[in-house]
Amino acid sequence: TMARLFRKENAKVNHISDLDGAVYGKRINYELIREITESVGVPIQLGGGIRTYEIASQLINELGIYRIVIGTSAVDNIELIRRLLDDFGKSKIVISVDVRNGFLVKDGWGNQTNIPAIEFALGMKMLGVQRIIYQDVARVGLLAGPDFEGTKKIAMETGLKVTAAGGISSYNDLKKMQELEPFGADSVMMSRALYDNNL
Repeated sequence: TMARLFRKENAKVNHISDLDGAVYGKRINYELIREITESVGVPIQLGGGIRTYEIASQLINELGIYRIVIGTSAVDNIELIRRLLDDFGKSKIVISVDVRNGFLVKDGWGNQTNIPAIEFALGMKMLGVQRIIYQDVARVGLLAGPDFEGTKKIAMETGLKVTAAGGISSYNDLKKMQELEPFGADSVMMSRALYDNNL
């Protein structure tokens, strides 16, 4: 129902976070995702638990997912990222840079790493990645405003296209985020602000 509503609201892409997949690495919600992709005429971007080539291929080739978001696997399995980029193209693969205190978190944000976010993003760029999703996980769902400085810094220092996520709460946040577009932060992801009708 919500996916259809976002279509009516002229969303350019609907993002699905499969949290069960992120935590357990399994496609528990496969049939629900299929139902969404088949019934909503908006490109679907999906993240959460995409940790094997077989799962990625299934999502793209069988379900018609427009773009997949890789998080944990980009930390743990660089060869997988290289293969996905080679076989499906750069436009189909986005890397999620989930950050707490400047360092990556993985496994559904449950495990803190000692990998600096910018160092990781630069490594992904060397593989051929063109876009990342950057979010400070401490801000997700709090409507406290996104990490403007972190978003600007990673966009400037990597030269990657950046989608900002986490904490966006209002029209003013969107206007302020728009000021970062010249640096490469050209899009945002929102959830609670939309559900709460803050815009």
